[in-house]
Amino acid sequence: MATLVKIAKTLGATPDALLGVKREPEDLPEPTVRAQLLDRMVSAVNNLDDYEMSIAVQQVEVILRLQNEKDAATASPTSAKGESAE
Repeated sequence: MATLVKIAKTLGATPDALLGVKREPEDLPEPTVRAQLLDRMVSAVNNLDDYEMSIAVQQVEVILRLQNEKDAATASPTSAKGESAE
């Protein structure tokens, strides 16, 4: 059982899912692409040690900073000054 739990954790799945046990209701919608990506991210992060996690956090923060810089650069100059464009 411990091996199954370890494999499930590594794969980002549950032991029930690996064994084919379906616990969700049939009418539950399929997860979104974002939800699937988030599940993969959490699964990966759960397998990092503290040092690796620190690096991962810094990488995500760089992505966010670059996105903010990109958004600021593409914003119209008039909206940045609070003026309306006519």
